[in-house]
Amino acid sequence: MSESYRVEARRWAEGWELHIDGEGVTQVRTLDKARDQVRSYLETLHDRDVTDAVISIVPQLDGLEAEVTAARAAADAAAAAQLAAAREIRTVAFRLRTEGLSVTDMAAILGVSRGRVSQLLHGAEDRLKETLAEARKELDSARAVASERKRAADLAHQEAADAAAYLSDGSKVST
Repeated sequence: MSESYRVEARRWAEGWELHIDGEGVTQVRTLDKARDQVRSYLETLHDRDVTDAVISIVPQLDGLEAEVTAARAAADAAAAAQLAAAREIRTVAFRLRTEGLSVTDMAAILGVSRGRVSQLLHGAEDRLKETLAEARKELDSARAVASERKRAADLAHQEAADAAAYLSDGSKVST
């Protein structure tokens, strides 16, 4: 299991002080370089590789931390909603097309350009092809199982028929 380090980043005139819990303090000019600086500091301090260590940088922002957390959560929720909306509009575009609507009419209905309708249809078509490919694989697998079962049943049936023929032949039945 890899080690983990919590690093409190505090602003100062020349950048950021990086307070590594239980280890010490180092500095970095910009926060985007903090993880690399902490790794370098720890490797120098302990004379070993810490490439796999989990380093959590926690910037101290004079009370803005909660606002940053809320803004990031809102951005994540918006991204998830956009993905869901994209799936939904592709599905609707595909259904409109299967109803025989033209690309021009679909664009007017969906409130997008004709080019965007083409993109949506290609996206829906690609997803449909992926789904069909997965269904074909499952069907092929089911057919292989059914074929194997049929072969086993045919073999059992033939063996039963051979046994019945052997037993019905009077000369081979012992009394």
